[in-house]
Amino acid sequence: MTVDLRIERAPGAISVMVAEGEPNSRTHIRLVEELSSCLALYELHPISGRLHQLRATMNHLGAPIVGDPMYPNVLSLEDTAARDLPTQLLAAQLAFRDPVDGTDISVTTRRQLALAPNLVV
Repeated sequence: MTVDLRIERAPGAISVMVAEGEPNSRTHIRLVEELSSCLALYELHPISGRLHQLRATMNHLGAPIVGDPMYPNVLSLEDTAARDLPTQLLAAQLAFRDPVDGTDISVTTRRQLALAPNLVV
């Protein structure tokens, strides 16, 4: 699916919110695997580059990212440090065209998510 949202940040806020109005973010989302009755692995492709776009989009859809200290609620530093899992969001691959020389750049990680250790990019 493709999700178009308007994402805004209030002055002084650390998190963003989904607002009414012309969309300023676009994200392609694909369900990769259902891990349990309440957990799933998604592949996210942000087309735009808004602050916290992936985290805010998934929270808006009712599927907040496991371990996220900001969505749906901002956690204190102490509560963030005490989480059982780090945020289960991984940039498995980044690809872009260098704006200076036009070279296509692609970087892939070997890191794994704790909840999806068999992820293959």
